[in-house]
Amino acid sequence: MANLTVVNARDLAKSESIQNKFKDILGDNHKYFIQSVVNSVSMNNKLLQCDGKSVWGAAMNAAVLGLPVDSNLGYSAIIPYGIKAQFQIMTKGYIQLAIDSGLYKNIHVADIYEDEILYYDYLRGKAYFTEQTEWKQREAGETKKIVGYYACFELLNGFYKELFMSKPDVLIHAKTYSKSINFKDSVWKTNPDAMGRKTVLKNLLRSYGKLGKGSMLSKALEVDQGFVEDLDTEDPKYYDNPSVEGDYIEGEVIEATDFDENNLDDEFKS
Repeated sequence: MANLTVVNARDLAKSESIQNKFKDILGDNHKYFIQSVVNSVSMNNKLLQCDGKSVWGAAMNAAVLGLPVDSNLGYSAIIPYGIKAQFQIMTKGYIQLAIDSGLYKNIHVADIYEDEILYYDYLRGKAYFTEQTEWKQREAGETKKIVGYYACFELLNGFYKELFMSKPDVLIHAKTYSKSINFKDSVWKTNPDAMGRKTVLKNLLRSYGKLGKGSMLSKALEVDQGFVEDLDTEDPKYYDNPSVEGDYIEGEVIEATDFDENNLDDEFKS
């Protein structure tokens, strides 16, 4: 099974259809991008077992958005879910797309430590912080003292908005919207703080960001966490992103061996 899907993915990379689709999007840079995808797949045993169409569907979304798929760069990644590959945008990817839109004067996201936050006014959407002289835990690298995640942006027209989500807030959101939360190899398990930062920034942009019709940032919010299996239509389906309208991938996409009986409560306790 694994060998068959490996060949399938590489065959698709060499096909005239894939070459032409990516050339239409990227021009002369398409060969470099295609090779970067092949390299990423070749170095990931689980991606090697994924259906080739879903791999290139994820790569196509990255190409349209102008984001590299090398997860080490932190912009976007192709994530294996059983035999399907999913496109995921990382925090830096959202920030880059906001910058590229030319509409944002400032955008920022950060972990928040216990000694930094006083409280968050949910009615007014305003975070209140302690005096900077009291901030010791961040400098000491006490990551277990991270209690939440904060994001803010300011548009060129002066509009400003911020959002704080505590670890329990993020956990509730993850359990509600991400069916991958209990997969043993999920980023929710391996790097919950990274997912916390992405969650607060994505929610802020979705609720209050400047999302012009047809903009790359709007496109990103649409295709993030989507599966593309039909390279002709490029319509994404969703397995763990019910906040986006669309069809859901059926449960059999995820192999039983990918589940972990432990939940994330411990990781999100301060």
